[in-house]
Amino acid sequence: MAAARRERASHRGDGGFFRFVVQRPVAVSMVVMAVLVFGLISFNRLPLTLMPDISYPSVTLHSEFEGAAPEEVEQYVTRPLEQALSVTGNMVSMSSLSRAGQSQLSIEFAWDTNMDLAIQEVREKLDNVWLPVEVARPLILRYDPSLDPMIRIGFTSERMPLDELRQLAEDVVKRELEKVRGVAAVKVKGGLEEEIRVELDEQAISLRGLNLQTISRQLASENVNLAGGNLKEGRTEYIVRVLSEYQSVQEIAETRIQAGPDTWVRLGDIGRVYRGSRDPDVLTRVDGLPSVEIEIQKEADANIVQVANTVRLALFGPTREPAAPVDSLAARQDSMALAASTDKPAAKGGPGGRRFGPGGGGGDERSWWLSARLGEQGIQTHLLADQSRFIQGSINELRSTAIMGGLLAVIVLFIFLRSAYTTFIVALTIPFSVIAAFGPVQLAGLSLNIMSLGGLALGIGMLVDNAIVVLESIFRCREEGDSVVEAAIRGTSEVGGAVFASTLTTVAVFLPMVFVQGIAGQIFGDLARVVVYSLSASLLLALTFIPMLAALQPSADAESGRGRWSGPFHRAWLLTPLAGWTLLRGFWSTSKAFTHGRFRWLRLVAFPVVLLLLLARAVVLFLVELVLRLVGGALFLVFYLASLLGRGLLRLTEWLGRRLEGSGRGPFARLADFYPRALAAALRHRIELIGSVLALFVVCVVFILPRVGTELMPTVHQGEFHVDLSWPVGTPIERSADLAGRVEHFLHGQPEVASLATVTGGDERASMDRETGGHIARITVRLNESRDPAASEQAVLGRLRPFLATQPEMDSRITYPVLFSFKTPIEVQLLGYDLHDLNTGNRMVMEELAHMDGLVDLNTSLRPGNPELRITYQREALNRLGLNLKTVAELVRGKILGDVDTEFRDLDRRVDVRVKLREGDLEGADAVRSLVINPGQPVAIPLSAVADVEMAEGPSEIRREDQERSAVIRANLRDRDLGTTLVELESRLSRLPLPDGTRVQVVGQSQEMQRSLNSLYGALLLAIFLVYVVMASQFESLLHPLVILFSVPFAFIGVIGALWMMNVPISVVVFLGAILLVGIVVNNAIILVDTINLLRSRGMELGSAVIQAGSLRLRPIMMTTGTTVLGLIPMALGAGDASEMRAPLAITVIVGLTTSTLLTLFVVPSLYSLLEHRGALVEVELPTRADSVPGGVPHET
Repeated sequence: MAAARRERASHRGDGGFFRFVVQRPVAVSMVVMAVLVFGLISFNRLPLTLMPDISYPSVTLHSEFEGAAPEEVEQYVTRPLEQALSVTGNMVSMSSLSRAGQSQLSIEFAWDTNMDLAIQEVREKLDNVWLPVEVARPLILRYDPSLDPMIRIGFTSERMPLDELRQLAEDVVKRELEKVRGVAAVKVKGGLEEEIRVELDEQAISLRGLNLQTISRQLASENVNLAGGNLKEGRTEYIVRVLSEYQSVQEIAETRIQAGPDTWVRLGDIGRVYRGSRDPDVLTRVDGLPSVEIEIQKEADANIVQVANTVRLALFGPTREPAAPVDSLAARQDSMALAASTDKPAAKGGPGGRRFGPGGGGGDERSWWLSARLGEQGIQTHLLADQSRFIQGSINELRSTAIMGGLLAVIVLFIFLRSAYTTFIVALTIPFSVIAAFGPVQLAGLSLNIMSLGGLALGIGMLVDNAIVVLESIFRCREEGDSVVEAAIRGTSEVGGAVFASTLTTVAVFLPMVFVQGIAGQIFGDLARVVVYSLSASLLLALTFIPMLAALQPSADAESGRGRWSGPFHRAWLLTPLAGWTLLRGFWSTSKAFTHGRFRWLRLVAFPVVLLLLLARAVVLFLVELVLRLVGGALFLVFYLASLLGRGLLRLTEWLGRRLEGSGRGPFARLADFYPRALAAALRHRIELIGSVLALFVVCVVFILPRVGTELMPTVHQGEFHVDLSWPVGTPIERSADLAGRVEHFLHGQPEVASLATVTGGDERASMDRETGGHIARITVRLNESRDPAASEQAVLGRLRPFLATQPEMDSRITYPVLFSFKTPIEVQLLGYDLHDLNTGNRMVMEELAHMDGLVDLNTSLRPGNPELRITYQREALNRLGLNLKTVAELVRGKILGDVDTEFRDLDRRVDVRVKLREGDLEGADAVRSLVINPGQPVAIPLSAVADVEMAEGPSEIRREDQERSAVIRANLRDRDLGTTLVELESRLSRLPLPDGTRVQVVGQSQEMQRSLNSLYGALLLAIFLVYVVMASQFESLLHPLVILFSVPFAFIGVIGALWMMNVPISVVVFLGAILLVGIVVNNAIILVDTINLLRSRGMELGSAVIQAGSLRLRPIMMTTGTTVLGLIPMALGAGDASEMRAPLAITVIVGLTTSTLLTLFVVPSLYSLLEHRGALVEVELPTRADSVPGGVPHET
């Protein structure tokens, strides 16, 4: 027997490395332990984020031109910027948007562009652009989804006015939250912003020869503090300061304005000076109540869950939860009206009269003091949005998915191995590989997000594959009579090359992800790298740790429970340090209390008294500690008994395994008997079998694949959506807020709705896909928690959309929180130079899209014109009266807009001082016509004498694409995939008779989808090539890798059919699963072909070698497939947060691997035999269990 074992070992060498591993268990254990420790340390330092660090290659330039109409903004700002930046390197496209008072120009670069250099080039080109003096230098902004607010909080109060609520949010809440570790910025929105208003009487200042600009500049010159230098007097040096800033509003009103050489006038005599509020640009409401909103952004490397927990603790107290919303919106509004009719609270004048902060007003010192202070002031705090909850839900779902998948994989192992110890060894691979992967994850600068954690959950079932193959080989060597140590060495040596090659093929398929462009490469890069790290760790464990543990399998004596760990020595070894720790703990606590605690005053008393008290306290504390330690000992005894119970359960599982093995006729045993006969039949009809499989593949590709839809990304339902509303341009913001209240009232009556947050008006730096101005509103709808958020969302939208259709003069669109692409699914872009032709083409496209099924929320960027009051100056009249056009234009502009040339210091705050005409002097076009344009002259000249003032209509915005005017029509999809919709859309658009000079193109998600899918097609082909390279290097053959690669189409047969039957569109996620399949499905074929080559190298005839190899490798193939498939089933069936991103990938891998495995067991051996004989048929005979195998080849026993 020994000679036979030496002969078998000689076929693979002496296994020097594996012998070293097996014979040095302590060294291997220490290395593994060190890796695990570093992995745990790295895990604690990894930041937690929603998404990977997505660096969109785009830059946006924001410019402000106050008071200018869209056409002036286009002419004087947008076009000069476009001409200067059109030659920027690596630029893919340029789009711009000219709105009233602002310009936005967006440049999109290639995905591999170095954005730091690109921004530097943009800055250099901006230095050569001439812009009007009224235009500030453009701001360069970069889109970054991580800059989306981490948390949005709303504050409402039935007692506190909005201006005081806004001031409290800025002076108290914002400052305190900015102190929280991990908070980068806090932005306040809504409410009323305080300002000092100086409203001048037009007639009064005209009679005195004053103009608004002169008064504003004089106020600024009076409101200064200056440094006067230093003054020495004797040995003292004084700092001279000139203090002349205004200290009160009354002091501003008392300012004397020079109206002539010897004439002065008091400011309060020609106007009114008072504290007021700026005209609001944004109005916010929470569940119908006026509110103030704050948006909190986290630092780049902060843990979003920890930061959010700290913020919620500060704002909501120990519960970290907002108060329950009021049941009825009407009740809220009625209570607000009632509060308005009652007296205001005694503490008035804003938060300046109160003290906020820890210790202020006798408040408590705890971390949630802010919540207590807000509650004292009658302020309700509402959680409007919280990314951390979605992240936490996704993490919890991924954790449960990984645990469940791991348990299912372990069950499969036990069923096949029928050994608790062996199953335990393999199961260790899962947590050890995951922990070991955290080290390189941190070194690579990755974060824990739904993609990286998804990679861990995806690889759970694959982590045990290598260990299974190695341990199964060791198990067979032991069955053949090898010792425990020799079996570990020889078993690992025989399959080490195949295991390395199979892992390398799986790792190799992720290398092409580096070359994937578009959003796909940005999002799934983390997932791919995490899978590579964990699989690499599992390979190292399978080739080192697993054989070492297998060589240490307990002997019969150890299994019987007798050893040094159960004797008196063990008990003494454990309990002696416990007793010593008790004594040291008692002494330390006593001495600490004496020197630092409440007994330190005893040091002033006589030493003997101190000594007696100290000894007495030490005795008491020692007795107390002794009792506690006895209780601890009892607990230790409980745990010890529990360990004995666990040992008994282990014995039970071993007995169950022996019973299963003893029966010998389980399902696998019957399969093991059936498979050789079936494989022999397949070899006799190999041409027919291969031809049938190829025909099935062609049918799937030609007839079924075109029926499968396509999309860019699966829609992720977060239990939240936005309702974007808009009315005709020029609608006042207050009117828009009232109209939005109707939609709020409807939504509040829906049982699925948890809360509403409304923002009326728009951020001036909003995305180009969103409008800005007082005529728009956005309602953020949060739904109640549900097992199926998609169903709840569709139920609400199914009732909301018909209601929105009944609202007059209101356009609406449903959008979702940004995760990946910020483009809508359907975007049609019209290009041309003439606005009239664009309007005509826009109407035609809108009518065509309205008749398409599956399109909802249809809207266009071409809105009805912006109402304008156009002033056309008459140059001859100006010259005749000796007036300068620019001077008059600036005078009129100042009277309408007002001037802010100085600020009023209020404690540590700065309040704008706005000088403008009275509201009554600027009511309507007639008031503008009567504005005096020559103040101080004997005869007042109205504006109408030198200019034509008329009402007109201009464009609300002007869009340009690559220096050409454009219009964009957008729509969402419902119950239809993106791919089939685009086919019909392009067909319809091609038949439209558009005006000359106007053309149409489909953009939006379709462009990104086409770019990503084309890149993924290349990645798939490159993955197949890399797999072939790895296998060819392993087998030193160009033919055998082709046989193995034939298993890849088998996987796609099942995938195509499953996607079609389950109505799952092909997306970037599905494509990633297909690329992953290329590396997975060949593993079984590699093991099979490697065993065939091994048997043939030992002299076995081809046909018998094929059948024998199939019989030998049937069990590991079924085990690896079973563990991978069952490990992914929880992910495929998951219904938690972000499960829409994981389920298609899991379905792809499960179906593809299952189909490929079933066909690999028959088609790969048939193709191998066919190619080896070059078409010649060969008779095969079934090897019997009694047959001897040359060279001691292992066989079923």
